[in-house]
Amino acid sequence: MTYVSRVVQDWFQVALEQKNQGVHYAWLYSWSSFVKEMHTYFGIPDIIMEAAHSLDHLCMNSDNRIANYNVAFLQYSAELQ
Repeated sequence: MTYVSRVVQDWFQVALEQKNQGVHYAWLYSWSSFVKEMHTYFGIPDIIMEAAHSLDHLCMNSDNRIANYNVAFLQYSAELQ
């Protein structure tokens, strides 16, 4: 059983074949790089969960303005609806 689509499997298979040919991708060795690469090419798998996570961790730093916080809050909360 797999959690990725056929397109993602094909993309990953090509990278593995290229690795055998001497082409190395940083994301093959780093989980955070792999996740970033997946988001870049295939998008966020669960936008609602990502928005909820972002809201849970939303904070305002001492050098930020309230407007920045409000905009981020509105963007994340809009994705939950």
